[in-house]
Amino acid sequence: GRSARLAALLVIALVFSTLAPSILLISLVNFSLARVVYTYLFTHAETRKGDSGGIHWETQIKNVQYALLIYILLMTGVLYERKNWICALIAAASVTYWKYVMDKAAREVKVETLSFAEIRSVEEKEVVNVGYAKQFYSEFQRHFGQPEPPKRFEYRQPELDDRVFKQKEDDQKRDGEAEDANKTDLEKARRRDSADAASRTAGSPVSEKSPQPATRLCF
Repeated sequence: GRSARLAALLVIALVFSTLAPSILLISLVNFSLARVVYTYLFTHAETRKGDSGGIHWETQIKNVQYALLIYILLMTGVLYERKNWICALIAAASVTYWKYVMDKAAREVKVETLSFAEIRSVEEKEVVNVGYAKQFYSEFQRHFGQPEPPKRFEYRQPELDDRVFKQKEDDQKRDGEAEDANKTDLEKARRRDSADAASRTAGSPVSEKSPQPATRLCF
């Protein structure tokens, strides 16, 4: 999408910057306009997107680094075509430095994970910042009285919000209770009907047929 297009424009500017220096001016104008336009779109026109953790930024940086390899190969071919063997050899040898920098970045720059030392340093900074904030708050309160609590806006994705899950659980629980109540009422009505039928049967007199006298036949 948008990140891929911007990375491709930057790659084109870097690859052809030596052969056609005027492309740098065009790229400067393009990215300056993009800075203004996309800033307005992000802040005023588009909806808030979920945070992916910087995965698109990491992909863009890798693509630009691979574009530098294309630039090295291009300049090596151009210098070789112009019969400048020494400069072509130096340009080709820069591939080793490019590989060293890429491996170093892969080892030291961790985007998806953090080492325990970095996590500890972040926690220590947070503790220090909290201490400074409490000290400033106490001094402010001592001189100017109780300040108003700051208004903080926190965005949470609807599908990950605990309140949504709690509402769904409450709805399911309420539906289950209503269904159990209906079953209970039906069972009570069935028992009441059975009891009424039994009472009516017990209260009605049982009719016994009197024995009929035997009929004599006279001949």
